Amino acid sequence: MKLVLSLAKLKSILNNLRSCSCLSLQILHIKNNNTDGTIYNSRELEIKPEGSLKDLLNEIVDRYTNDKNGKLCDFSDVTQYDGSTNEKVIYKLSVQDDLIKEDYLKFTSSLSNPDCECNATDFNKKAQAYVIKGVITDDGENKDVKLVVLRNPITVLKHKFYWSNGKFEKMDNKVISLTTGIDVLVFDNNVYMMTGAAEKLFNIERRYKLYCAIKLEQIKQSDMIYDFNGFEKTAESGHNPRRFLAFRDNSFDKLKDLDFRRNIAKRFGIPLCGDKFDTSEVKNAEKLIKLLCKKGMIDPFDESPMEVDGSKTWK
Repeated sequence: MKLVLSLAKLKSILNNLRSCSCLSLQILHIKNNNTDGTIYNSRELEIKPEGSLKDLLNEIVDRYTNDKNGKLCDFSDVTQYDGSTNEKVIYKLSVQDDLIKEDYLKFTSSLSNPDCECNATDFNKKAQAYVIKGVITDDGENKDVKLVVLRNPITVLKHKFYWSNGKFEKMDNKVISLTTGIDVLVFDNNVYMMTGAAEKLFNIERRYKLYCAIKLEQIKQSDMIYDFNGFEKTAESGHNPRRFLAFRDNSFDKLKDLDFRRNIAKRFGIPLCGDKFDTSEVKNAEKLIKLLCKKGMIDPFDESPMEVDGSKTWK
C-alpha cells in the first residue's frame, strides 16, 4: 500500500526505533483538577534482562510498518488536530500549540525528574500510563522520542499458573504487561495522536470546552442568533464542544454582513427570524455549528450543501 507523504514520514520515524538508544521505561500518574490543571508524576522502572525494551520496540515497528498489514495501513492521513475523531486519521499537534503547551512542559518535566525511591508496586495503584523514552537518529541528528500508552502496565494475573519444579504454581506477584500498541508518539516537537485515547494525556477535553465557551460569548455578542440560550445548550452538548476547535473567525465575521447571512441561510437550509439565524430547533443549531466549524461545504457539481468530516486547502 502506497503511503501519503505525511504517513511515509511517520513510518520512517517508527523504523528508526530499531536503532533507538538510551532506553528507559516510566509509569505515569496523571491527576486533573480545576485549581492546578494537570499534574504528572513518574516512576522509572528497571526491566531485566537487558535488551527487553529493545525487543519490544522491534515488535512495535513490525506491527506498525509491515507493508501488507501494518497498523499504518489502517490510516489515510496525518493532519492537524481540530477536534475531529476520524479513526482513519492520525492527528498531530505541535508541542507549542496552546491546546497542550502548558501540560506538555509539565509532562516532560516529570519524565526528566522521575521518582526513583518510592515502591514501584505502590506507585502503580495510581498510575494511568507508561512511557518508553529513547534517542533516535533522524537526518543525521540525535533526537528524543517518547512512546506513550494510556493504561497501567502493572497488574496481577488472576487464575494464571507457571511451571516450576514439575508442577504449576499460582502467580501471586505483580507483573508488568507491555503492549505493541501505542496511543501517543512524541518526536521532533510534534505529538502524534495514534488513538483517540491520546486526548487524555493532556486533558484536551478541558481545553476545547474552554475554547467553546470563548467562541459562544463571541457569537452572543454578535447578536445574530435568535434563541441564543437554545443554541448555547446545543453547542455545549455531545460532540459539539470539540467542534469549536475548528471555528473559523473569518467565516464568522463574514456572517455579520446581512446579505451574505441571508445567502448562507438559504443555501444551508437554516431559517431566519427577521435578520437572525433561528436556532430554536436543535437541528438548525447543529447546522450552524457545523457551518462555523468547517463541517459544512457546497458540492461543486450540484451546489447542494454537504456535511464533511473536515476541510483543508485544495492543492
